Amino acid sequence: MASLSKVILVGNLGSDPEMKYTPDGKAVTSFRMATSRRYTTSAGESREETDWFTVSVWGKQAEQCNQFLTEGQQVYVEGRLRTRSWQEQDGQMSTSLEVTADRVGFLGRPAAPAFPPGEGEFEPKDLPFDLSEGVGRVILIGNLGSDPEMRYTPNGKAVTSFRMATNRRYTTAAGETKEETDWFRVSVWGKQAEQCNQFLSKGRQVYVEGRLHARSWEGQDGQMRTSLEVTADRVLFLGKRTPAALSEEGELEPEDLPFD
Repeated sequence: MASLSKVILVGNLGSDPEMKYTPDGKAVTSFRMATSRRYTTSAGESREETDWFTVSVWGKQAEQCNQFLTEGQQVYVEGRLRTRSWQEQDGQMSTSLEVTADRVGFLGRPAAPAFPPGEGEFEPKDLPFDLSEGVGRVILIGNLGSDPEMRYTPNGKAVTSFRMATNRRYTTAAGETKEETDWFRVSVWGKQAEQCNQFLSKGRQVYVEGRLHARSWEGQDGQMRTSLEVTADRVLFLGKRTPAALSEEGELEPEDLPFD
């Protein structure tokens, strides 16, 4: 079964969209959007984190986004997540989070002009999220790149971390086949953390749902690094059990998933 890296975002545009046409006449629109998360630290301090994504939309949806979206507007985006890294002129490495959108929904009602009927707009009540803050949800299917590591917090709660990779194969316009790999660091809490530590190992395929955020820091070489981190709500073990028996809630077979 192929890897999967699907993201669901609710946030606000940080700039007006920009549209261009490919040589074969297909429209593609790009815009930057931000998702924010407010949380309270163990010391009781309130903090806010913001993640930025570059979204690309193709075809008819691209034309609608270019026509009706503007800076500051709230949108719902579903699509495939990937990272892109490059070296700046000053020698620093930069990383962007990029989403190729399958669906873009316009939230709220602009003063003018009217939205396209039906396709682009839906109301916040139609979404299973609290829109008082942004949403950055991700669904991953991939393989562990290392054995999980478990520790306990001072109040005795288990937390397990592991790295996992998702792969994507694609064909370029020149007909060349390429493969891209994205790495995620996953944190699992509570009972699920103990199960992951007990039954998962390097190379095992897993299904993960959770909240996505990016963490940036400066490495010892002075270069900026970015890691994609997921706080998991749900982890499912794919494939056959080995060698100990798994509880039913932790394992399922590939044919149980609605993906290829």
